[in-house]
Amino acid sequence: MECNKFYYADWCDVSERAFPVAVEDALVAFSGDRLSGASTMLEAAAAAISALSAHSAARDGPAFISELGDLSLALIDAQPMMAPIYNLCAAVLQTAQPSCQSLSKLKIAAFRAADRYVGEVGPNQEKACLAASKLVLDGGRILTMSSSRAVLRTLELARKDWKKFGVTVLESRPMLEGRRAASALAALGIPVELATDASVAHEVRRAGQIIIGADALTEEVLVNKSGTLAAAIIAKESSVPVIAIADSSKLLPHQLLPESDRSRDPNEVWEKAPAGVRISNRYFEKVPLKYIRTVAMEDGPVSPKDILQMLEPRVGGLVPLAKILRDKK
Repeated sequence: MECNKFYYADWCDVSERAFPVAVEDALVAFSGDRLSGASTMLEAAAAAISALSAHSAARDGPAFISELGDLSLALIDAQPMMAPIYNLCAAVLQTAQPSCQSLSKLKIAAFRAADRYVGEVGPNQEKACLAASKLVLDGGRILTMSSSRAVLRTLELARKDWKKFGVTVLESRPMLEGRRAASALAALGIPVELATDASVAHEVRRAGQIIIGADALTEEVLVNKSGTLAAAIIAKESSVPVIAIADSSKLLPHQLLPESDRSRDPNEVWEKAPAGVRISNRYFEKVPLKYIRTVAMEDGPVSPKDILQMLEPRVGGLVPLAKILRDKK
């Protein structure tokens, strides 16, 4: 079985793992995606797991499960702030147990677990978006940022419900995903403005609501695009409610998240920066739940205070993954 090396770089350290070429190709596509949200990235991660199930060179069950563990680490290393990736890997590792299963059955179990998990997330996200659309104020102005599939779908559903509103989208540097969101909203016939990130204070005070997606939701924080925290703090001071959209795939115990996002490619911020200038380019940040008014989930809106109780039944399924992450440290 032909294998290459997949390299994960955080611009300081580099580690390498050997994977079959088809898996490496899927990983390169996954780690190189700098624009997609958590939902799209989840589908790409599942594609990498499916590729391993099809092309693994493992000769027995334990070797294949070890490969699944390595692949889980690679996926999480590439997107360490996206809870659906953790939950996908946990679902696969929990299903692919060696108990009297042949290697072929383990591969099928891993493939099916990944496919089933992704299949469950789509309908749940649609329900969360429907719940969020009911919270959209008729006649108001909404502020959002980046390009969240959940936010776009929520606003589309609110529009179909004959609500009238305008939207301001922050440009979301350095990759300017806000432009993509603004284009999508304009195509839906929704009045939209694109604003600079630096104007966040002004735009928050103009808004009647802030509606955001979530890449992770823990008992302590919500993870979203950098810039969300500043908007949320100003919103709190200005009595502007912040509504987050997060289906249950975004739930994750806080202890599994890294302290902060890793710094990304410095050239995205300043190509060929002068010697002596160090670039910080972090895509995601943590927002304490005290700044979030409501979280729209598949079973309806919930208070941030309810998140801990919602996490408790999920902890057991995360044990195999948590062990792998702990052993890595």
